Amino acid sequence: MKPHLHSLVAVLLCLPLVWGDSFDDKANELLASTKVRGFAVAIKVPEQTNPVIRAYGKVSAAANAADVTTDTAFMMASVSKPIAGAAIAKMIDQRLITLDTDIRTVLPAGYAATNYQNPLHTSKAVTFRHIVTHRSGLRPDIPDVLGTRGQVSPSYGPTNGYLGSAVGNPNCSLTDVKGFYRDYMEQGAPDTTVGRADLSVYPGGTFDWYTNADGANAWSRNASGANRNYSNFAMGYIAALVEHKTGMNFSHYCDTNLFGPLGMTNTKWLREELPNTTQQAVPVRSNGDGTYFDIGHYCFIDYTSGQLYTTANDAAKWGNEMLSKGTTTLWSSATAAQVFGCQEKDASNTQLSEFDCEYSLAWEYLGSAKKDSQIAANTWMAAFQNYNWTDSVQHGGGELGVTTQFIIFPSAGAYGVVMINSAGAEKDAVAEAAAINILGGLFPEAPKVETPAPAPAPGPSCFPASLYTSVIQQASRLVDSASSAFSGFWA
Repeated sequence: MKPHLHSLVAVLLCLPLVWGDSFDDKANELLASTKVRGFAVAIKVPEQTNPVIRAYGKVSAAANAADVTTDTAFMMASVSKPIAGAAIAKMIDQRLITLDTDIRTVLPAGYAATNYQNPLHTSKAVTFRHIVTHRSGLRPDIPDVLGTRGQVSPSYGPTNGYLGSAVGNPNCSLTDVKGFYRDYMEQGAPDTTVGRADLSVYPGGTFDWYTNADGANAWSRNASGANRNYSNFAMGYIAALVEHKTGMNFSHYCDTNLFGPLGMTNTKWLREELPNTTQQAVPVRSNGDGTYFDIGHYCFIDYTSGQLYTTANDAAKWGNEMLSKGTTTLWSSATAAQVFGCQEKDASNTQLSEFDCEYSLAWEYLGSAKKDSQIAANTWMAAFQNYNWTDSVQHGGGELGVTTQFIIFPSAGAYGVVMINSAGAEKDAVAEAAAINILGGLFPEAPKVETPAPAPAPGPSCFPASLYTSVIQQASRLVDSASSAFSGFWA
């Protein structure tokens, strides 16, 4: 009997015990206790050769909703940001820019620098580093319009946003979503947009997001680099900046340079761009008592800050690549050092210490210097106490009906991602707790899936040694007999 067939027999005999039920049992316990509608995970621990990729629960609040699968696409919320940052990393690797390139220098003809610089600090450049480390000086979000019925957020498309909470709109105009930043930053951009007939604003108010976001309304009093100020608005610039510099549509640039090379065919920036065969998780509001209702699909104007869609299978492909810090397929080791190293500098352009640093290239920077303080502040991270934290990064995400978390330990050979289609509200503390409890709770339970050894040794965890040997011998004789009988069919 050929050695690889011995190995196959051993694996088949032991498979139920290798995988076991503990991971699924724990996951289903967490599904019930956290009261989320559905989630998918991809987890790789240092002892594993391959990640564990699983899915649980339902894709929507409907009573007859389909099961979540590992090919169900979830909106990633703010976990989208480091993936958008990867497009910046790729441009660096292609020597198109550096992190310290002034974003005004990528403007094509016909564009003014007005909305690429703080009007209170026009002599101070805003760089790509400032964008990806949240030190641009831009406000956290595109300014809202104050309407007679409350705030109208432009962050949820189409053109005029939605009143209060997002309401599902499966027909968001891609032109409205993808064109906002380009139009906003273009000289002579439209000065009006069509208003919603059922919504009125206070006297002097406007539905025009361009005017509302223009000038000082978009910027804080702080010069770029002076202060850390988490900004969805700033991260939304990335698509337009990439398009200006490369001349390529942002989605196409990412497909060509990031997702395609990794085989991530179910990862797209806009839901409408997903393959028709891709199952999509509907954002769901969890009432906290085991009941739910569908918020429905919606879209962002600042879509690179939170609207990436991916599946557990595709997220695992990203995680696998990041264990080499991207050097296997995506970029050079020099670029990898920038992606995973601290990239924050203060107002005097001095590099922050590893302990004080919050961001690498759009990832939240962990690093070995912060290990003890991070675990003390985030008890769920105790699952990673024994890992090598060198160059480790993470990012969480929360939107209406969506909660996500991604953590990577490249030096330990480990990562974990969880995608949940449930949240009570944007950045809901209960939903965030669910995400980290699921991820932290499942890491120790990840089954050990090792590559089979060429020649299996008796394993008491499967059978007593004597019985194990007897079964192997009988199985070997059966396979050898089959091999002789059908020798013409064996290659």
